[in-house]
Amino acid sequence: MCRISCTSIIYNTCIDRFFEAWFVYMYKACPNCGRIHPFNKSRCFLGRNKYQGYSSGSKLRKSSKYQKVMNIIKEDSNGLCSVCLDQGKFTYEDLEVHHIEKLRLRPDLARDVDNLICLCRFHHQLAEVNMLSKDYLRSLVKKRQKS
Repeated sequence: MCRISCTSIIYNTCIDRFFEAWFVYMYKACPNCGRIHPFNKSRCFLGRNKYQGYSSGSKLRKSSKYQKVMNIIKEDSNGLCSVCLDQGKFTYEDLEVHHIEKLRLRPDLARDVDNLICLCRFHHQLAEVNMLSKDYLRSLVKKRQKS
């Protein structure tokens, strides 16, 4: 009887130590910057001004005029990703509107339809890290405007 209880105590202690060590090394994707941070770290404020609330870019994105322009871009693209359509695929889920010239660099082009393109989440991430060239995206915008 003593042998069983001692074994279970040792086993439970080992399990507790395992989960404590696992929790220390656990990481999570940050909703603000998309990078991976330790789980127990406080919020990352990259992309957000912690003293003034949200940045002016996020205020712009919540405005009704901006939302109307985004809906127009999605309607002009027929609710499809422009890059996927160019490759012969039809992707209509998880659509996002991408600024070809970055919003923080050129805020004057925020609502310019020549600077906006409808992309799926995958291609939007590629465009954000410049794996899709700006010239290619501009050519897709011209195709969209012709049709």
